[in-house]
Amino acid sequence: MKSEEAKEVWDCIIEVLPYVYEPNRMKAELSKLIHESSDIKELIEKIKGRTDEQGVIKRTDLQIVVNRLEKLIRNYK
Repeated sequence: MKSEEAKEVWDCIIEVLPYVYEPNRMKAELSKLIHESSDIKELIEKIKGRTDEQGVIKRTDLQIVVNRLEKLIRNYK
């Protein structure tokens, strides 16, 4: 992911952190996914593809992040 794109993603994540159950774990897990993703769409797919067994982050909290990232993509168009 390009650095300016990653910065925008982090800005979105920081916005939603107050609404999630475990913000530090969310940041750690999303940091790993951001590094593994080539763009925001791929990041969203990786987040959506996670199962509950793959981590401790609640699906509802991940959905908050996905919703915010999808809004970011819509703003690009």
